[in-house]
Amino acid sequence: MLQKLTVMGEAAAHLSSDLRDAYPEIEWKLIVGLRNVVVHAYFSVDWASIWQTAVDDLPGLLQKLGPILTELQEE
Repeated sequence: MLQKLTVMGEAAAHLSSDLRDAYPEIEWKLIVGLRNVVVHAYFSVDWASIWQTAVDDLPGLLQKLGPILTELQEE
């Protein structure tokens, strides 16, 4: 799970600012920030927070991203 969260953060970091600005309901800075902590401060990772993010936050994020991905594929 941690690796998947890291990949999501890396992908979010490479999105254009125009795309991120078009979808302000997504907390892009937090997604990228999580990736940065995991990659650069791996031994300082708060594992309880990672678990909470995966269980509590990720399902809602995926629900928000689904329609966005569909919309972008149709363009």
